[in-house]
Amino acid sequence: MQLKTAVRPWYCEVWTLFAFAALLLLSGAVRAQESSASDSQTVDFATQVAPVLDRRCSGCHVGERAKAGFDILDRDAVLGYIEPGDVEDSVLWTDYLTAADAHADPKTTVMPMNGPLAIAELDIVETWITEGAQWPETFQFISAQGIRTVYREAPEAEGIMARFFAFLGYFHPAIVHFPIALVIFGAAAAALSFLTGGRAVYVAFYCLIWGTLFSVVAAVTGWSLAAEKGYPAWTAIPTSESIASASAVFRHRWLGFFSTIVSIVVLVLAVIAIRKPTSVYRHIWRIGFIVLAIIISIVGHQGGELVYGDIFGKAIERLLGK
Repeated sequence: MQLKTAVRPWYCEVWTLFAFAALLLLSGAVRAQESSASDSQTVDFATQVAPVLDRRCSGCHVGERAKAGFDILDRDAVLGYIEPGDVEDSVLWTDYLTAADAHADPKTTVMPMNGPLAIAELDIVETWITEGAQWPETFQFISAQGIRTVYREAPEAEGIMARFFAFLGYFHPAIVHFPIALVIFGAAAAALSFLTGGRAVYVAFYCLIWGTLFSVVAAVTGWSLAAEKGYPAWTAIPTSESIASASAVFRHRWLGFFSTIVSIVVLVLAVIAIRKPTSVYRHIWRIGFIVLAIIISIVGHQGGELVYGDIFGKAIERLLGK
């Protein structure tokens, strides 16, 4: 007696994968809602005040060579010049940031760095002091490879879905390798299929399925990791004053999100083409897959630079013996 095994259509597997991805997105939405509900202050130190101090003060006031012995990274030292809740009694504000004689002649201004603070920057610092000059003890400045960035310890997640979303973020560095490898390999198969057809098409198709799934997971875990590290929320679009400190994370985050959307669109086109091999989509999805591989390669490179600095620049220098 032979047992017959029921085989589900391949598209059932696709919808199962996307159901799982939808669960991850739902958990992220819950976490974002809880985080925004717990934020009672209008100015956040880590994402608004710290970048101003970093950009305008760290050039002269960092480490052992800090001018006048004032280290902007020293929490107690900075708060010693501030009277929480009262800007008029805060020496940092009255004697250094808004002193009339310091800003009378831009040519002689030596502090803050790069000239007087912009109005938007002054508003941020003033509001921060007025609201109590909160500087979380868990906050740290991180400087690596000459690139300065900031992060803060995220507030403790409340609720099972929020904790699950926070848990996912720590897997982002491992998961991102899957979509990068699958998409690049699959795109190579898609390019080969224009010459050979046949099985190369199906290799590309199945790589696209799994690459899309892992792209969604990588995007979700990336948002979670950003929240855990205290990077600005997805609604915090950099202004002209903050673009220098936020642009790297901003580009990586949104280009990664865009690549996920592109992968879903390409997968939909591929499903249509597989079901109707004679349709025009049989060419469009393979071309789109190749474009997707280029985009996701850029995203991967950006992620590497955020962690290791200028990767290829260092590699070339090592090759040339510099």
